[in-house]
Amino acid sequence: MPLMTPVAQAKMGAAHQVLASKVVSEQKKDTGDSVTTDSKKRTIEKIDTQLAKGVTEEKLTYNNSKGERTVMQTVSVDLKNTGASLYAGTPDDGKDFARQKVTDQVKAAEKNGHQVVAGVNADFFSMTTGEPSGVVVKNGEVLHEKKPKNKESFFGIAKDGTPMIGDQDLYLKVSKEQGFKQALGGLGILVKDGEINKDFKGMDDERSARTAIGIRKDKTVFFVTIDGKQSGYSNGISDLELAQTMKDQGAVDSLNLDSGGSATYLSRTPGDKTVSLKNRPSDGDERTVANSWLILTDEESDHKFNNAYVTPKDEVYSPNSEVDFSAKGVDKAGYNADLPTSGLSWSINDKTLGSIDEKSGKFLSSGKVGNVTATLSKDGKAVGDSTVTVATPDEIDFLNKSVSLKTGSTHSLGMKVRYKDRDVNLKPNDIVWDVPTEIGKMNDKNQLETASGHAKGVVKATIAGTKVANSLNVEIGQLPEVLYDFEKGLGDWKVGSSNRGEVNSLGLASEADGQVRFGDHALEVKFGFDTAQKEATIGAYAGPAEMKNIPGAPTAIGMWVYGTPEAQGYWLRSQIYDGKGTPKPLNFTDESTGIDWLGWKYVEAQIPDNYEGPYATFPN
Repeated sequence: MPLMTPVAQAKMGAAHQVLASKVVSEQKKDTGDSVTTDSKKRTIEKIDTQLAKGVTEEKLTYNNSKGERTVMQTVSVDLKNTGASLYAGTPDDGKDFARQKVTDQVKAAEKNGHQVVAGVNADFFSMTTGEPSGVVVKNGEVLHEKKPKNKESFFGIAKDGTPMIGDQDLYLKVSKEQGFKQALGGLGILVKDGEINKDFKGMDDERSARTAIGIRKDKTVFFVTIDGKQSGYSNGISDLELAQTMKDQGAVDSLNLDSGGSATYLSRTPGDKTVSLKNRPSDGDERTVANSWLILTDEESDHKFNNAYVTPKDEVYSPNSEVDFSAKGVDKAGYNADLPTSGLSWSINDKTLGSIDEKSGKFLSSGKVGNVTATLSKDGKAVGDSTVTVATPDEIDFLNKSVSLKTGSTHSLGMKVRYKDRDVNLKPNDIVWDVPTEIGKMNDKNQLETASGHAKGVVKATIAGTKVANSLNVEIGQLPEVLYDFEKGLGDWKVGSSNRGEVNSLGLASEADGQVRFGDHALEVKFGFDTAQKEATIGAYAGPAEMKNIPGAPTAIGMWVYGTPEAQGYWLRSQIYDGKGTPKPLNFTDESTGIDWLGWKYVEAQIPDNYEGPYATFPN
C-alpha cells in the first residue's frame, strides 16, 4: 500500500509503518474511449434550470459506450446585455495566496456585495502555499503572473468585454494593448478554433473528475464539471475525452482547469439565498483551492414574488407512493421571496395517475405508471410546476457483491434500485428481503442491523411483485488481516517522489533503534525536501512494485506510524485500486492538519461506502 505525502520542505526525517487490514481481485486499467456524442445518444436524464437572466444550468446523466454512468454539470453565461458577468474568486475575496473552498470564496464575494449565481474551481496551484500556477487578474489588477517556464494558458475577460482563451503570447499582447478585467490560468488548451487541439497531449488517461471552460461561437462562456471515481454514480472521463466533450458542447476554444478532487460546482437554486454544492467531489468533500470563477448577476433582487420553484423535480417514485410537492417563492432575479398567503392551489395533469391535495401539494399515486406534472397556481394562473415519474423498478444491484460489516451496527449495503437507469425513490415494503437470522435483520429503511456474533451468509433482495432480484455475500465480525509486516525484509517495496528535487530513501528500522512497534522490524521512509522545488507539491511515496490483491471485504486500511519532529504537518495519504482498476484515495490524516503526533500512533482510513471492490494495493 503506497504511503503518499504530498507536502513541502522538511529536514531528513523518518516514518515507520506496519500495514493491516482486509479485500480482493485485480483488473487492468481502463483507459476508456471517446465520449463524442455518446452523452447525447445514451442520455439517462437531463435537467435544465434558469438560474438568472443570461445564466442557464444543465445536469446531464448518461451512460457512455461501455455502459458506465457519467454525471455532467454545465452552466452557460451570456455576457451580452444580460447583467451576467464573470469574476475571479479568491480566498476571502482578497489579493493574497491561500487555499479556501469555493463555497467560502463565494461567501466572501457576497459579503462584499456581489450577487453570486454559480461558482466553479479554476486554476492549478501549490498544495503547500496555495499559490496559483498561472495568471490572476482581479478587477483589472494583476495579482500574479505566470512563471516564465511553465506551460500555463489562461481564460480572461478583456477590458472591452471580450472573453478569450490563449497562451502566454496572447496574454501579453492583450495586456499591453488594453488589459484584462478578470483572468485566471489553466493547464492545456483543449479546443482551438473549433477543433481539438493537436498539441494537447493530455496529462493522464485516467477516468476522473474534470473541470473545463469553453467559449462558443456566439461568445457564450460555459463551464463543464464532470464527477468521477464514484462507481455506480459517475466514473468520470479522461482529459482527452474532456476535449471531445467540450467540442461536442460547441466550444470554439476551451481550457482545461484543475480537476480530480478539486472539481467543484456550486449554483444557487431558484428561491434560495445563496449557492449550494451541486456536484459530488471525488474526495468525498469539497477541497480547498487557490481560486475560482464566480458567475455574477447585477439584476436587482427585490424579494417580491414573481414565480415558484417546485420540487421534487425529475425524480422517479414507485407505484402507490406519496410525494410531497413543495414550492419556494422566487423573485425576478431568482432570489428568495415569500409565497403568497392566499390564492394558491395545486393540480395535476392526469387524474388517472392519482390525486393531489389542493392545499398541501401531497400527491398520492393510484398505482398507474406514467409522468405526473404537479402545477402550483395563483388565482388560477400557473406560477410553477414540476414533473416526476411513477414506475416499477426494473433493476436492483449492489455496489459490492461481498461486504464485511461490524457486529451490532447498521448499514445500507450499497443497494441501487433503478428504472431505465434512473434512481427510484422507494417506499416501505418495496423490497422483499431474505436475511439469515445469524446475519441480522432489515429495518424499514432497507438497512441491515447486524447481529452480535461472527457469521457469514447471503442476503437477497427482490422488488415486490416482480422477479427482479439480486443478492450479496455478507460477513460480520471479520477480524483484521495483516498485509505487510516487513519481518522478512522490504520485499518488493520501493520509494518514489514527485521528481521535483526530493531526496527520499527506504529502509528497515530495527528493534534496537527503539522505533519498532511490533516484532523485529518496521518500514522506514526517509524524506529530504530541502533540495526540492519551492512553491510546488512534493512528496515521498512508498509502496510495493507489484499490485497485490487484498483478501476479504475490508472496511478500512490501517497502519502504525511513528511520527518524527520533521514530519509534523505533512499530509499522510494512500491509494488502492478498486474493482474497476481505478486508483482511489484514502486519507490517514486531514490534509490541512497532517501528522500531528510524535512516536507511535495507529491510524486508519475508512474505505467509503461508494468505493467498489474487490480491492488491490496500488503499486509504486
